[in-house]
Amino acid sequence: MASTTRSGVRWALIIMASASGTPVPAIAHLVAADEDTVRDVIHAFNDKGLDALDPT
Repeated sequence: MASTTRSGVRWALIIMASASGTPVPAIAHLVAADEDTVRDVIHAFNDKGLDALDPT
């Protein structure tokens, strides 16, 4: 459960940073993720909205 919560928080940070105009490379550095992962999260959010943050 803890890893699911951390993952959700990480995704939320990515979405909030993206919404504030932070570039993908900076977001990737912020959350210690690959740039492609950051882009995948942003695309999932754009496609599914907040449902993309639900790990179930």
